[in-house]
Amino acid sequence: MQYRTVEAIKQNHDAIAERYKVKPSWAIKDEKILGWIHAHIPKDAILLDIGTASGACLAELKKNGYKNVSGIDLDNYLTDVKTEDFVSFSTINLNSEAIPHKDNHFNHIVAFAVLEHLENAFHFARECARVLRPGGYVLITLPNIYRINSGANLILGKNVQGYNNQNDHIMLLTEEIFTKVFTEKFNMVEKFYSQGFVRIPFAGRKIKVRNSRLFSLKVCYILQKK
Repeated sequence: MQYRTVEAIKQNHDAIAERYKVKPSWAIKDEKILGWIHAHIPKDAILLDIGTASGACLAELKKNGYKNVSGIDLDNYLTDVKTEDFVSFSTINLNSEAIPHKDNHFNHIVAFAVLEHLENAFHFARECARVLRPGGYVLITLPNIYRINSGANLILGKNVQGYNNQNDHIMLLTEEIFTKVFTEKFNMVEKFYSQGFVRIPFAGRKIKVRNSRLFSLKVCYILQKK
């Protein structure tokens, strides 16, 4: 599978919308992440959902009392909600275009399963910092490339966890590089891992593992603007 340009992705709109509908980001239902949001983000906060996909994140936020949410994505893939459910909804190319809001407009930002799809992490970080108020949080998820099988895969010439020829993940950031991208404007506050698993050889079984750098498939970084 070749790298798909923005134009090529837009041409595949219906298939992408169906995939988002069937498989929303894990972070939307994760109890630790939702618990953190409830504990640290007031219900009347002005929020931005970057990478709205099906709208599942907005639906979950609204269910929990958050109503002042705006959304942006490359295209309109909404199936769980409608554009009018957002305070505002915009389609932009996050690789190069500015987020269509004024400086310091939002209290907080969520960006679940977005950064790994982008060409320019630095542009993304600068735009988040620009539209976010000082002290505001941004929640970002990425594939956990430190999962134990990633090292073995590299040695064997295989794919790193979360990156393969069947998905559109192109931005691979180590934790150190991720920190460099955001360090000028943000401080790292918290880090959560998704549920992972340990496969039992020859038994055909998996043991679930919670919040483990070595076994989880995804990681959520929580940053605070300086």
